[in-house]
Amino acid sequence: ELRLDDVVDGARDLGNGAGSLDGLLPKDLKGLPRVAYEWVWKLLKLIEHQRKWPALLLRGLIPFIPKGEGGDPIQQRPLCTLAALYRLWAKARLRARVLWFMAWAEPEIASGKPWICSEDCVVELAALVERARALTKLLVGASCDLYKCFDRIDRAIQEEVERKWACA
Repeated sequence: ELRLDDVVDGARDLGNGAGSLDGLLPKDLKGLPRVAYEWVWKLLKLIEHQRKWPALLLRGLIPFIPKGEGGDPIQQRPLCTLAALYRLWAKARLRARVLWFMAWAEPEIASGKPWICSEDCVVELAALVERARALTKLLVGASCDLYKCFDRIDRAIQEEVERKWACA
């Protein structure tokens, strides 16, 4: 059940990002009086109950941001900007799921933890690499590159490597 406190806290945590087709900026939903959050909360509960979002809130803007490597579409980064009200709902729902997530998430999982940022992961990885080098230990790692939101790894090669290194 969506809680009013999760909506209020979620609004406080919204960034200062761009607006979308709903005409609202995320900052428009910050600092409202509690009675306004009660109205938003009731609206979001109604949407959940009906399992149908208003058509305007289902649309987003997707500008392409150049990565500095040319004007070819593949050299640009799509940035999806969803409706501010949807972003607030997502924040509220994420807050409600953090305790559930923490009950089973392994310590090595970094995504989905609001108190961990990518820089934390980079520093930890750098420390592990330096420790392995200092101890002259073998260090093995793997990464996955998502290319335009599509996994570009050849599955047959991946499975062969996993079998060879007893990862599968």
